[in-house]
Amino acid sequence: MKSKLFTHKFFVVLCISVVALLGLSFLARATIVNNRFEQMAVDEKYSLKDSADGQFSIQFQDDENGNFYATVGLFRGGYYGLDDAYIPTSYDENTKITAIEKEAFSEFDCLKKVVIPNGICEIKDDAFKDSKNITEIYIASSVNKIAKTAFDGIDNLTIYAEKGSYAEKFAVENKINYKNYTTEPENPEAKNTDYSKIRNGAYYGEYYNYDVIYDDGKPVCVITNYNPMSSEEKLEIPAHIDGLDVISIADDAINYGGAKETVVPDTVKFIADNAFKESYSLEDIYLTKNVSYIGKSAFKDSKDLTIHAPTDSYAHTFATENKINFKATDD
Repeated sequence: MKSKLFTHKFFVVLCISVVALLGLSFLARATIVNNRFEQMAVDEKYSLKDSADGQFSIQFQDDENGNFYATVGLFRGGYYGLDDAYIPTSYDENTKITAIEKEAFSEFDCLKKVVIPNGICEIKDDAFKDSKNITEIYIASSVNKIAKTAFDGIDNLTIYAEKGSYAEKFAVENKINYKNYTTEPENPEAKNTDYSKIRNGAYYGEYYNYDVIYDDGKPVCVITNYNPMSSEEKLEIPAHIDGLDVISIADDAINYGGAKETVVPDTVKFIADNAFKESYSLEDIYLTKNVSYIGKSAFKDSKDLTIHAPTDSYAHTFATENKINFKATDD
């Protein structure tokens, strides 16, 4: 009798223990799942995101008081060869952008003009370092902190700022050319721009990837990748994709291309650094007068290249300065 009673009690205890362990296991799994979702939410909250116009990567963080805010982490437009930048002051209606991060605009030879509007408070170390072709930068009176190295390596810079502002004081103390302005340059994208056409890495036909960004308030296309599996000896860059102008051939876009001849349409204004990287077979490229920037390394691996373009065009000047064969296409 005692043996049966002991066996029964043991079985009851065992069942209770198993149920308890299963319960603890479930709770542990639930906790892990909850923690995972919480971590995913945190990761999403602080991950890099694109600005509304597609030209900037935005960073997110908390200040010392726990207030959530955003900063400009990178000028993506530099990889598209864009020559001007109007800094955004908000990511969305709830998140203000208050600073420009370290090296966010560093080493972009394409950049010539920058507008830092009211709302930005800080420009961090090396923010524009070695972007040597910037000639004008407009700095609003809201900026109250500029790192001493923010504009290192820019020799012909003029800072435009309001009289009595921190930017004026910074320019004078650091012996940078300075001019007063009373009206901030207009943001062409500030008038209720509809950003619904923005996209990244979309496919066009069999061989192209492209981004849609906004430039001067309108949607435009940037060729970001070309599939070199094409056996075409002649490559004709499309002038339009989905009804939008193709304005740029981005960094590394046509790398490893096998075409001997490439025709660039008159919609293209910018050809970024390394755009035709390792295009060893490229011998002839046709450019129009509308091209206003070519990255110094755009054709570095095309040793037998001839640039065909109008006389006295930017492309002509580029070919001459970089000792590339040139043929005029004048009528």
